[in-house]
Amino acid sequence: MDKAIRVIPISRRTVESAIAKIDNVARQIENALADEEIDGSATRSWQPNCQDKSVCDDCDFRHFCPKPACAPPNYAIKAPTAP
Repeated sequence: MDKAIRVIPISRRTVESAIAKIDNVARQIENALADEEIDGSATRSWQPNCQDKSVCDDCDFRHFCPKPACAPPNYAIKAPTAP
């Protein structure tokens, strides 16, 4: 049972740090949305920054992402195959 529960210490500092990180991500999303609305291009407005392949596997941009996680430096976008 001691492996079933993970206790995470919470302090004012950790809460403030978490809030700052959430605010930063929300700001990045809002900026990318505004850029996409002005520019009309999702691929130019949303910058790839994923370092986790499992996140890339679920991403809607995975078929045209210019820089997916675990991709080699010379990665080139390929058209998806149809079933």
